Amino acid sequence: MKGNLNGCLFVMLTGAIISGCVDVAKKNRELTHLNDARFAETRADAGPTGEISPSSGSPLLVDQAVTVVFDESMDPASLTLGGDLAEDHPAASWSSTRFRNDTVRLVPREGWRRGNNRTLSVGGVGLTGVPSQTVTASYSFFIGFIYVNVANGGIELGTKIRPYNTIQEGIDAASPGFGVLVTGGVYNADYASTGTPVADLAEDVSLFGGFNPNDWDVRDPSLYPSRIQDQSTFGLGCAIYGHTVTNNTVIDGFEISGGRSRVAIAICNEDNASPTIQRNTIFGGRPDQINAMSLISRGISNKNGSSPIIANNHIDGGRPNSLTANSVFSYGIHNTLGASPTVRQNYIHGGAPWVDRESAVGGIYARSYGIYNESTTPLPDIQYNTISGGIPYARNGTHRADASSIGLYSNGASLPVIHANTINGGAPVSVSSSSLEYAHAWSVGVLCEHTPIVNIERNDIEGGRPQSAGRNYGAKSYAYAIELISTREATVRRNDLHGGSPTCQSYGGHALGGATALLYSSSLSDTVFEPNIDISRNTLYGGDVETAAPDYANAFGDTYGVFLYGKNQSSASAIPAQTTMNIEVYNNVIKGGEAEASTSSTSYGILVRGDSSYTNDGTSSVTYNLSIRNNTIDGGQGHHRTYAYSSRPIAEAGCSTIISPQIENNIFYNWSCPSVSCVAINENQEVGNGTSINDPLTVRNNNILTSNVGCSCLPYLDEGSTPLSTIAAMEALTDMTAQNNVDVDPVFSQAQPNPWELTPFSPAVVREGGLNGANEGWGFITDKNGVSRTPLDSSPTGWSMGAYEFQ
Repeated sequence: MKGNLNGCLFVMLTGAIISGCVDVAKKNRELTHLNDARFAETRADAGPTGEISPSSGSPLLVDQAVTVVFDESMDPASLTLGGDLAEDHPAASWSSTRFRNDTVRLVPREGWRRGNNRTLSVGGVGLTGVPSQTVTASYSFFIGFIYVNVANGGIELGTKIRPYNTIQEGIDAASPGFGVLVTGGVYNADYASTGTPVADLAEDVSLFGGFNPNDWDVRDPSLYPSRIQDQSTFGLGCAIYGHTVTNNTVIDGFEISGGRSRVAIAICNEDNASPTIQRNTIFGGRPDQINAMSLISRGISNKNGSSPIIANNHIDGGRPNSLTANSVFSYGIHNTLGASPTVRQNYIHGGAPWVDRESAVGGIYARSYGIYNESTTPLPDIQYNTISGGIPYARNGTHRADASSIGLYSNGASLPVIHANTINGGAPVSVSSSSLEYAHAWSVGVLCEHTPIVNIERNDIEGGRPQSAGRNYGAKSYAYAIELISTREATVRRNDLHGGSPTCQSYGGHALGGATALLYSSSLSDTVFEPNIDISRNTLYGGDVETAAPDYANAFGDTYGVFLYGKNQSSASAIPAQTTMNIEVYNNVIKGGEAEASTSSTSYGILVRGDSSYTNDGTSSVTYNLSIRNNTIDGGQGHHRTYAYSSRPIAEAGCSTIISPQIENNIFYNWSCPSVSCVAINENQEVGNGTSINDPLTVRNNNILTSNVGCSCLPYLDEGSTPLSTIAAMEALTDMTAQNNVDVDPVFSQAQPNPWELTPFSPAVVREGGLNGANEGWGFITDKNGVSRTPLDSSPTGWSMGAYEFQ
């Protein structure tokens, strides 16, 4: 038995009474301090942590306080404030919640300044002398709030006690500078029937969802989802509509979805509507109209000069599906007519359009896009997103089935800035039993078509995983990480590119498969066209292709690290068509990929090609001004199950094309290839009157491995038909300058993430024997890592061969 009388502790133990007076309050304090010290010791490296209230992302009134509670006592004099809100010079007062001086309350002296996502950081030092972990948050500030709860069936005043029960009532009652706070629940409207969406946005009136219907101080969109849903079943449907609003109008914390109309859209921005759309889940809708020739769904539609800020959302293009339509389309974000959005830190999925018809003359099409920029979309800013093209499906019993998905598409005058994204082309599927046309599936990570200027840097891009299955006529399946068509100025730099993994199978017809990390082609007619393309500091892998034709038909598969295709179909116009392609490929690591086919397969590190068209004056229609310098290039690995297969680190092909590259300072090899046809440099055959228009200008200071890991490789194929078995025979050619090339094992590093890097163990002739870019007039003086290089006679800090240089 024990008790406490007047501060004295009495304990009865085995019949004896032991008594004594103890200061219990003092003992408790001592134990608390001891526990605090022990707790601090166990995480001395981490320091005190704190919780901020209201939670980050919440809307606040301009006079509302912010509180941080730390998990131990703090030194009030050590308080540090940062971020936008520190500029408002708030007053700080300390109090005790669980421990002495563990809580700081920040109150604006003259009111927080208005703004969206204004930031705050709070730090300090605990009494143990250990700095705290920094507490960060962001808030949006308003001069007043209107309240909305769909469950209110009584009096509506827009207050906490008597909220409105529709979002539009809240918007209509709000003044500029107000926020409309919305509880969890379902908010519906039928735009096609009434012309009224769930929310028709107003300038500087913002919407915040996810509040607890029973407690307005609690906001958690995951526990209390506020669902905005369009109920349209025909025509054009739209859940949220924006007109002429600016970034001051915010949509935050909702689940938003389009309806079942022929064109279903979750958010429509028109006529310069530029709201801030953040922290939402957005779904394009489920169009399923029986008699429509085409169905379309879009997560966000921007047009007529709209420039919204789209950040930290989960966006899905939707699920249009049909048994009767000829085409179905879905878009995560669709931009047109001068729209110029800022798209950052979102997860974007193109959607899953689905069409299945037993007989559709002319074919059926299912297409999905993560982001789609039409020709009049200027300067979209696309950074730090995760983007997938989608998973379209098309099946046709009697004619062509075509399924395609694209992560990011830009056309015409759109000038996108594409930085630091993770992009996947998608996984389209096509099935056809036609005896007339192919089943065709193709996917692209980034496709820019006739786009004047493109900047693609620091992205991780994969072409996708298209699948096709054909019967009597055949199947095609292609994937590209990046495809540039007639782009005038392109910078492709510091990206990690994977062509993709297409598969196709055909019963009774041909199967054709291909994958490319980067494809550039020109196809303008009757114009003078001189593109300038910079391909540098990338890691490019052609991809993995698998094709099969079990019924003894042909199956072909090819992979390419870089595919340059100069094609220019001229007409009978009086103006000759001429293309000069100025392309620099430098400081890259390039691998052709792995192709497997039951008939034949070829993998290429770089393939340079032209077509057979001439200008109307009889001259060549395409001329390459091409430099290939300081790359590490692996031809790849071709497999076969029946006939031929081959591998080429670099190859030329085409008829009327003038291909005379400068090939300098590279490392060429084929790693573990089982190829019967392996050539390091494959020169194209001569054309015309026997003039040497396709010989390289120079082949200098390259490391050309002729034998590596059991793979015997020819260094050069002259005129496309004469094999040269030694580097000396190549350098003896008189129709080009070839000198100082070697055949030395480079001894690459095996460490990740840079397995191609040269090491101190690499031979000196490789790590010190290269050319200096500045002195050679290449226009660049840095290696793949961006490190400036200086030429020193025998120093490991000078220039070396290959993309990675010995440091």
